[in-house]
Amino acid sequence: MRETSRAARIAAVLMLALLFLLVNCLAAAGARAATNGNKQVTVKKLVMSPGKLQLYSGQTGSFTVQAVYSDKTIKDVTSQAAWISSKPAIATVVAGGEVTAVKKGSAKINVSFGGKKASKTVTVKLDKLKSLTADPSLVSINQEETGQVTLTASYLGMGAVDVTNQAVWLSNKPAVASVNKGKITGNAPGSAKITASFEGKKAIVNVMVKEAAVQVPAAITVTPASLALSENGGAETLTANVRDEDNKIMTGGYELDWSTDNASVVIVGDGVVTPVASGTACVTVTVRGTNLSAVCDVTVEQTEQALPEVFDGSPSVGKFLLGNTYALTITGKLKEPVAKVEVTVAGVTYNATIDGASFSCDATAPSAAKSLEIKVTKSDSSCESLTLSM
Repeated sequence: MRETSRAARIAAVLMLALLFLLVNCLAAAGARAATNGNKQVTVKKLVMSPGKLQLYSGQTGSFTVQAVYSDKTIKDVTSQAAWISSKPAIATVVAGGEVTAVKKGSAKINVSFGGKKASKTVTVKLDKLKSLTADPSLVSINQEETGQVTLTASYLGMGAVDVTNQAVWLSNKPAVASVNKGKITGNAPGSAKITASFEGKKAIVNVMVKEAAVQVPAAITVTPASLALSENGGAETLTANVRDEDNKIMTGGYELDWSTDNASVVIVGDGVVTPVASGTACVTVTVRGTNLSAVCDVTVEQTEQALPEVFDGSPSVGKFLLGNTYALTITGKLKEPVAKVEVTVAGVTYNATIDGASFSCDATAPSAAKSLEIKVTKSDSSCESLTLSM
């Protein structure tokens, strides 16, 4: 029993000793941590990558930079650092370390961050043309048609560049196919070879020119399809479009005939419609030698004439058809005494009967007559006239 008690005391002492040792260790560690926490962490050096950069003029590349700190930590600071080129005429650099090659030569790209600096060399080589490509390389066109070829230069640095307008273009048979800045024109049936040259390289385009297909009129339209004109107004022009079997508008190879079904209303020539008198008419255009035609419906409206002051309201015209002749009765009222009233129709003049403030006149006219004129001579010998439709 005495031995057991002694062993327990020894175990307790050992436990206290271990606890004391642990507390002291933790305190020391805390002290060291506090000391390190109070230390200022600084940038020891900058490391740029890659070690060197080679570019072709027009090409872009980039550097990155890492900061090595005094506490041995490493951080990428590419976007925070300041970048500058020693020779911007050869190579430029922007924020983020992106370098653009300008012309042949070498330059140093300098970077600074946290009070430290680093630099690397960029070497710029003259860009090289790898290949020249014509698209398409085979052109098939009809005579009098054109085709377009695009020329692309592929560089080591700049990549693909359209040089169609800068290249020199030549045809071995200009009479068959001519070329101007990649635009090929078929001049005659046959084959030709087009050569495009640029910076010492060449591209070949094979051209086949086929005989122009004969266009045959297949349809015709007229614009506008209807037309309104004024009796005393100007002429209007109609446009006719003739299309071939492929529904393409033809520019030649045919002739047109124009006609009207009522020449007393309108006359027409080469699509120009001129009003003659009020009424309606159909203007027809026909492709000569075919049954292809189109029609425009034309309406000519009577021009309203201002009523002369001497008339008290508009006169009236009564008519009665006897065979091919109209029997006319013209009546009206006047605002003042007048010396004479005359009615002229179809070239014949009739004297009206005046009864105070009224007048009347009987006349005859052919059925084709469209209008008549009433002329009033006042007491002071001045005259006023009015034209009326029949």
